[in-house]
Amino acid sequence: MFASGRRVIASLAPSFVAQFPGVRAGQLIRALKNLGFFAVSETALGAQKCFSQRARTDAAGAGAYLDFLCMPGRGGLCRKVSSECESNISALLSPLLTHCKMLRAHYGDAIAIVFIGPCIAKKQEAEQHPELLDVVLTFEDIQNWLDEETIDLSKLVDTEDDRFALQEAREGSLYPIEGA
Repeated sequence: MFASGRRVIASLAPSFVAQFPGVRAGQLIRALKNLGFFAVSETALGAQKCFSQRARTDAAGAGAYLDFLCMPGRGGLCRKVSSECESNISALLSPLLTHCKMLRAHYGDAIAIVFIGPCIAKKQEAEQHPELLDVVLTFEDIQNWLDEETIDLSKLVDTEDDRFALQEAREGSLYPIEGA
């Protein structure tokens, strides 16, 4: 993707703070840019939009449904186990896919989007929605890549340009926190 000349955008899961303790967001953004990413944006922006849509659906009295927004792998499992579940599963896109739509609306469809996070189940989302999401890398994949390139996150100095693209997430960054 990098060699193709396309701008490659990272959609970064908010759980990066747990994976890379003591590393500032700007340092990780600088590292990803050093690897070749054009920009880094927070997947949590998609979460904010999803939960706003969900609140409107709830307010409209759309009825009870099973909510697998943050864990689409669970929704897939439910569908496999019981075909009766299908009509009760929320039709909203996951925060990741919603974020991908936001990135494409902002940058255009000529970009490539790489999700970076802890969950390998997101790879299935990439397979099911190649028009939105190009590749999924786990935090382990990224750490291995940083190690191969001898990039030490703790030694990176971030600049004013090393900020999240689009905007910084607010409450959406809380979605991986239990009880939030």
